[in-house]
Amino acid sequence: MNLTAQKKPRAELVTRKDSVPSGRLRRRLAVAGWRRGALALLFTTLATPAIAQFEAPGEEAPAPQASTFANPAVRAAVELPRNEPSDYLRATLNLIDLGEPQLAKQALDQLVALQLDDAGKIGLVQQFGAARLLRLARERELGPDAATFANTCLTAAAAEAASPERMATQIKQLGDASDAQQRIAVAQLAAVGEAAVVPAMRVLVDEKATDRQRLGARAALLRLAPFSEGALLATLRSENARLVGEAANLLASLRSPQAVALLALPAATTPGGSAVDQAYAQLAGQPASIDSAQGLLTRTLKNLDEGVPAFRADDSGNVPYWVWDSKTSLPKRLSLPSADATLLYRARLARDLALLRPHDRRHESLALRLGIEAAAVLRLAGEEATDRPGDLAQLPAATLDDLLTGALRDHQNAAAMASLQVITERRDPAALATHDGKPSPTARALRSSHPSVRLAAIEAIAAIDSPRPFPGASYVCPAIMQFVTSNGQREVVAAAPRLDAAATWAGGLSAEGLTGRVASTGGEAIRIASSSADIELILLDMAIGSPAVREVVFQLRRNPGTSQLPIGLLARETQFGTARRMAGEHTGVMAFLRPHTNESLGSLARELSAHLPRDWPTPEQRLDQAGRAMAVMHQLLETDRSFYRLRSAGPAIVGALHGGQVTSDTASVLALLGTRESQLALVDFSSTLSLALERRRAAANAFVQSIERFGLLLTSEEILQQYNLYNGSESQAKESQELLGQLLDAIEAPRKAKREKDR
Repeated sequence: MNLTAQKKPRAELVTRKDSVPSGRLRRRLAVAGWRRGALALLFTTLATPAIAQFEAPGEEAPAPQASTFANPAVRAAVELPRNEPSDYLRATLNLIDLGEPQLAKQALDQLVALQLDDAGKIGLVQQFGAARLLRLARERELGPDAATFANTCLTAAAAEAASPERMATQIKQLGDASDAQQRIAVAQLAAVGEAAVVPAMRVLVDEKATDRQRLGARAALLRLAPFSEGALLATLRSENARLVGEAANLLASLRSPQAVALLALPAATTPGGSAVDQAYAQLAGQPASIDSAQGLLTRTLKNLDEGVPAFRADDSGNVPYWVWDSKTSLPKRLSLPSADATLLYRARLARDLALLRPHDRRHESLALRLGIEAAAVLRLAGEEATDRPGDLAQLPAATLDDLLTGALRDHQNAAAMASLQVITERRDPAALATHDGKPSPTARALRSSHPSVRLAAIEAIAAIDSPRPFPGASYVCPAIMQFVTSNGQREVVAAAPRLDAAATWAGGLSAEGLTGRVASTGGEAIRIASSSADIELILLDMAIGSPAVREVVFQLRRNPGTSQLPIGLLARETQFGTARRMAGEHTGVMAFLRPHTNESLGSLARELSAHLPRDWPTPEQRLDQAGRAMAVMHQLLETDRSFYRLRSAGPAIVGALHGGQVTSDTASVLALLGTRESQLALVDFSSTLSLALERRRAAANAFVQSIERFGLLLTSEEILQQYNLYNGSESQAKESQELLGQLLDAIEAPRKAKREKDR
């Protein structure tokens, strides 16, 4: 038997039974490495004309020398004349079948050397089928070139099959009078995969489409499952009743597990016998009613809250989630993290449940919170929310407090900030008052794990401006101080018993744009991480002590300012098992073997950084937040709200002043602090020649204001030092001398005033 013999393709390629994959093969291809493109191309071979003509190279390839082989089939495969690309690929595949990978690689290398264009690669896929190319890619003994070549062929063929021109022809053929031609068009669209979903949906949306075209589009969408399921779920949000009915019928045919919950509300509120009602009854196994719909939605939401997955994520953790685009009246595909896709699904169900029971405050609060969170997710994806949350400004104070309480409990940051914005606008002191002595939701927001929520709470409290202490007032100063420490950098804490090891890790991350801060004890690591707004990562050596690493992680997770910061546990091989178990006890904690190169250290940092919330403030945003927090501190000091104990934060404000990032606001705050340390800091800053003159003047003016309000608080030695600086300023610029003179005038002003009073 001549294994190299090939049958000529028949004119009607539809009759090539050998090229039609079985159902099991289709399922395997759907989850393979090229699952969408490969499956599409395998079906494309059913209805694609013969191969595009290959242009042979300038010289005919020399035939391999005759050799003797024990197996005559191998000899035939080797001696097969190779004039066209198909000859090389045929020889390669035959030799693979015969168990001769080395000989197959020689033929493959010759094929790769031809440097085929896309037309030539598409022709190979059309002639040999996607399954054979997939097998070629899996042959490891042929080396990486086999997978690369097969992948480029499949990619080129997939692009050709999904081209707009090709699909336009297929869509047009859906309305053909011939059943055979329509079946071919449906098969061709199904072969394209996900890219054919929207064109098929466009037929259903088109009011001018014929019944036969819609029939073909329905068949194509059913064949396109599971790719089409998300698009049909999104279509249920259309305002076109006919289109919603079409989608409901198709989802019922697909037995979609997500569809039954989404159909609950429309089925319970539409007349019996409608397409939606019938689809719901088919999926739920019972007729639609308000009670059955409420029970179904409640159970589904409970399951989702308990972690039951709503969607299957791909290898990257993303989910193809479809939304309804009201501008185009078509579904639109997004690629979202699994958690975000589940959130959007929960938001739809919660909204429906609230509409079913409009007077239930629990359902209303959940729907509002999830609706705000869903809108935030869509904004990050560049989309507008289809279902806009209600107007929070119209909510009673008690409902708004419930909303904020639930948002803080469930870490729904967008909903918490939206609630706090309304509280800020109302300026109602009742938002801070409680009957049980516990902090109100607004005060509790000062200890949120997200910086933006804490700042929103600070600004709400400043807007209310309570003249009396309230439960939770002690949270205000620590919350403000964590913001004003920002200098607009990205920082990492590296802690190890040996400072040289910690410094090596910290320095190695400079290529990642991170500035390192080192610690040799667990307590020092906690202090640094808790006191800086710019920390983004924490690296802990498993051998850290005072306290030990387990206690350090526990305290970092309890502190609101560090509870969401990614933590890397760096372990020796003997400690790695313990580190992994410890990491499994907390969110955002990962175990790594100690890195020994900057490359491994950078890879570690990038992996950790992926665990920061996507809406975590950037360095630029942190600088803006520092300025806003400083403005609040200025207001509270100006109005003399002493119960906030802001003057105890003087040392941290001094540090912020010398950081040079918020100079004008910081200088004003230092003037209002009225302590010896604050006056000394202003004098020192004004006298520093290396700093910009304008910044020095701002500090000098603030020093004058501080003396006018609180009197001179400097010691005799500090005053004498200032006189010495002035006397030694002969070589300085005139502006600098005048500035130093202004400081002395301010220092002497209280004495002059006292002398005049004594006269």
